[in-house]
Amino acid sequence: MIAFYTPDILEFEEGAIITLNAEESWHGAKVLRIKKDESIIVLNGKGWIGEGRIETVHDKHTQVILDKVLYHTPPTNHLEIAVSVLKTNERMEWMLEKLTELGVSKISFIECNRTERNKLNLERMQKIAIAALKQCKRAWLPEIVGVIPFENHINQEFIGEKIIAFCEAKEYIKIDKHKSATILIGPEGDFDDTEIALAVAQGFAPVLISNQILRTETAAMALASVWDLGN
Repeated sequence: MIAFYTPDILEFEEGAIITLNAEESWHGAKVLRIKKDESIIVLNGKGWIGEGRIETVHDKHTQVILDKVLYHTPPTNHLEIAVSVLKTNERMEWMLEKLTELGVSKISFIECNRTERNKLNLERMQKIAIAALKQCKRAWLPEIVGVIPFENHINQEFIGEKIIAFCEAKEYIKIDKHKSATILIGPEGDFDDTEIALAVAQGFAPVLISNQILRTETAAMALASVWDLGN
C-alpha cells in the first residue's frame, strides 16, 4: 500500500476521518492517481501508523477513514550519528536516505577542520528523510540537525555512550546494540589530532570501525545497520 505522511496529526484513532495536507493531497490526486475506497497507509513520523481507505479525493484536502491504527514506542537504543558534511549532495542525500531507513534517531551534520563544505539545504534533507520514511514505512522520523561546528557539538548533553570513530584508533568498537549512543564520524581525511583530543577530553571513547579505510557514508551505514538489528 502507498504511504502518506501526516505530521500535523499527532495521534491516530480507529474510525476517525483525517485530512491529508495540501502537499500529500496533491501528490496523491495528481501523481499517484488514488481513487475513492483505495487502501493506504498513513504515518506521522512520531510513532503512529494507520491503515485506512480513501473517503474523498481532492488535490488540496483528501480525506481518509482510519480502519486500523498502531502506536510504536520510541526505540530504547537511541542512536545519534554526528557526521561531517560531505563534498557532494548526491552522497549526502544517499546517506541520509539509508540512515532513515535503518532507524537512526538523530542525524547531526558537523563542520570539522577538514570538512570541505559547510552548506546544507536542511529543507531538502527533510524531504529526503520523509520520502525514505514513507518508502519503508518507518514509525519514527529522525531528527536532523545541521550544520554545527565540531567543538560546539561535542559540548552538548548526549544520551548514552559517547564515541568518536577514526582510522588511527587503537581499539575496535564494541557495540551493545541495545544501548543508546552518539557516534562521531569525520570527513575525508578524518578528524585531526586537535579534534580527537577535544572529544576525548569531553568523554568520547576513541574507536576503530574497520581494518579498511571507509568512506564517511560507508562508516555511518555500517554502524546504523548494527543498531537497527537491536530494534
